[in-house]
Amino acid sequence: MRGYLSIAPGQPGAIKQALNASGWLDDEIVAAGELRQGKAPSLLAMATGTALVEVVRPRRTKALPRRFVLAATADRIIAFKAWGGGGGADDGPYIVRVKPGACGSWPRSSVRLVDLPEDAGSDAGTLELDGTERVPVFKPNLNGGDPGTDELIEVLSGRAPSTAVQADLRRAADARPDDYRRLAADAARGRPARDLRGWAERRGLEFRGGTAQGGHLSVTCPWSEDVLFNVVRGRWPGGTYGVVCHEARIYGEEASGFFHGGEALTTGGGLSVLDVVEQVTALPVSWGGSGECYFKVPYTSAGARVPHVAAVKGLHIARRAERWTDTDSLFGTWEARALDDLGLRDEWVAAVRKHSDERAVQRLLRGPIRDVLAAQQGLGFEVRIEYGQVIVSRQDFLERDEDLDALVAASERLAGSVREICAPSSPRSLSTEIEPPEWLASVRRSPRKKHTLWPIGALLERVVQIADERALAVEDPRAFHAAFPGLNFPGEAFGVLRGRLPGTALTGRLLCCAERRMSLPDDFREFLTNPGGAVGSDVAVLAVRSDAPCTAPEGEVDGDVRVAIADGVLTAWRTRESWQADGRALDRLAADVAAIAARRGLA
Repeated sequence: MRGYLSIAPGQPGAIKQALNASGWLDDEIVAAGELRQGKAPSLLAMATGTALVEVVRPRRTKALPRRFVLAATADRIIAFKAWGGGGGADDGPYIVRVKPGACGSWPRSSVRLVDLPEDAGSDAGTLELDGTERVPVFKPNLNGGDPGTDELIEVLSGRAPSTAVQADLRRAADARPDDYRRLAADAARGRPARDLRGWAERRGLEFRGGTAQGGHLSVTCPWSEDVLFNVVRGRWPGGTYGVVCHEARIYGEEASGFFHGGEALTTGGGLSVLDVVEQVTALPVSWGGSGECYFKVPYTSAGARVPHVAAVKGLHIARRAERWTDTDSLFGTWEARALDDLGLRDEWVAAVRKHSDERAVQRLLRGPIRDVLAAQQGLGFEVRIEYGQVIVSRQDFLERDEDLDALVAASERLAGSVREICAPSSPRSLSTEIEPPEWLASVRRSPRKKHTLWPIGALLERVVQIADERALAVEDPRAFHAAFPGLNFPGEAFGVLRGRLPGTALTGRLLCCAERRMSLPDDFREFLTNPGGAVGSDVAVLAVRSDAPCTAPEGEVDGDVRVAIADGVLTAWRTRESWQADGRALDRLAADVAAIAARRGLA
């Protein structure tokens, strides 16, 4: 069973919010905290080892587990079994895990906490149950602090609750929309119950169903039709052209964060393939007998194309208690850093991809990203700046206009700031020749050997072979982005070829670009329909007449090619069917772009 909640309780209301989001209870929870049966160990007891006596001592009451979470609604107290750990110098924040399924329930008026030496700030007290049992209890997380448990103690102590708790109690007593149960049903189903046609129409946007969008392949990850839904594309209120979608992300059973629950299946427990096929509707399983268990988590993402790659190769921001990117100690691709110095209410972690400019990273973190994170954000909230896209995501299939509008607004504000910081205007002419990449000589010495560019996953020997067969010069992609930081094309180039475009009289460049990593976990292939999907585009870049009419930044569709023109430069791109560089696809793009330029009189 995967459905327990994994919670970092150091932030106000964390346990309460996670339980409400889980959908386990019909009624809203107004306070929740973690307690343990027994007496809190003193410093002397821990130093001498006598605290172990309390650990092994039998429970004072069988009505509660040894460790538990109590949740208070307007008229009930509900208990859940819990366990926790961490909080040390080397093992991350303290995490409490809550098991689904209530293990006790009492009328609100029959449960009290007494014998509190420091009122609501006490670490220990006596729990009275139904007027018949008195159980010594204490807070397990004595070092890290838990404002949610303090709030629960305040509610159960009989003292006047705070204004915030009173407001929660009044709201819980009123009828309210069935939000939590709907979210839990979405999680169990693994796909949204409703589409976003209505919102798209009201906002003047185009509804594209479950189709991945070229140029935005990190926003609409096209792994499979099983995980992408309700794609909406068009111009946002501030003028940015962007994409919104619902997606189901796949996580292993040990993933950290707050989830709505749901049962995930595994073939490791004796299920046959037919059993799995019958039982799996939306929740995926791993095949092959490994016993690994996966589950789907609903997400909504909003993103736009931004030429950031010259200054910031990649940036990922997420909560420490959720799915953040750790430092890559093997290849050095990513470096994680805590954002504690930004004065934010949550614990956020940023991961920076190598070859990023530190000054640009700091300007982003201390400016627009801090502004976004300063507002209260929903579960699973994250920011990704990667592969020429700025993406803001949060957990759940958002449906309400105000929620979708807020996500779009956050993405649009951030995209504008990223463009300003990362893509200054470039005075360099397209005739400027860029130096070859440092890996070129090594690839040419061993053309039959596999040379992979990480973290993209591109095979460099294919790029070199295509260039040599067409007498094109190979340029350094990183230097190319730095030379032309604001050039309008999608993704991050891993192959830049300069010279006469194959089969034409035009001189320019052909680029092989990635809009996401070229990887799909092998386990996922076993339970996704037609797994794979596109990873990027092929791009042609050439100089045209300086007075050529400009297009909108998102370009114009000409056949199956998207064409953008500005400041005497034409860029044209087509989604690449293969993951790796493809010579024949580049030849076809060159011929089509030559025909487009001639037809429009641009050469």
